[in-house]
Amino acid sequence: MSYVTNNDWLNKSPNKSPGKPPYIGVIVHETASPNPENPAGTLNYNLDPDVNSSYHDLIGRDGVRYRYVDPEQWIAWHAGVNTLVWVDGIQYAGSSVNSMFLGIELDGKCDGTPATDGQLATMAALLNEYGDAYGFARDSAHLIMHSAAVAAIEPSYRSDARCTTIDELVNLCHAQPISLDSYERRYRVLYDRSVVRTGPARSFPIVGYVDAGLEFSADSLKFGETIDGDDRWVHASSGVGFISKTAVEMVVT
Repeated sequence: MSYVTNNDWLNKSPNKSPGKPPYIGVIVHETASPNPENPAGTLNYNLDPDVNSSYHDLIGRDGVRYRYVDPEQWIAWHAGVNTLVWVDGIQYAGSSVNSMFLGIELDGKCDGTPATDGQLATMAALLNEYGDAYGFARDSAHLIMHSAAVAAIEPSYRSDARCTTIDELVNLCHAQPISLDSYERRYRVLYDRSVVRTGPARSFPIVGYVDAGLEFSADSLKFGETIDGDDRWVHASSGVGFISKTAVEMVVT
């Protein structure tokens, strides 16, 4: 399962705090946009510092994923202070919900109009990717609607998300899993002394260097730090580490 990713708004919003994993789940939102066919309106709206809100990703009606706040570097302000959830027997409240949960927005009017098939397919793929990356299950205990996160404090809150349900997303994640084990590609290194790291960013330790021409098998791609406009990192099947997609080319057989 693949989808189109747009990075034009990544990390441009001032509405964020320094932070990084671990994450234990996702809070699902709907934007309540007056014009969800134009996601730029929502994306630009959250650039205003007076809005005091942001999210890690927004999924447009056409299924495009807009990366907004990089979870490896920043905490998005998506759940607000009036939140209270229990996960795995632990209570999270207020700002800790933002710190421990990813925030994903489905662009919609919040009037009951269903999410599109493209939105749901991208959402399922993204939930599986995040779940695999950060080690949380795709179930109703770890995927939480914003309305459920505030229910204990504001029981009348019904703002989002009305366009889908957690049960639907859980079913889609199981029906359309992103199996990293099934990803099998062969790559060739483009540059001498290309760096291999323990994770998909330059902040991770270096485990070694490889020279141009070396070919290797990969078992997954992961999103990470953007290098020369590309945020994909290739993971070697041997488990040695990650190398930026900009440093390799796929071998066509």
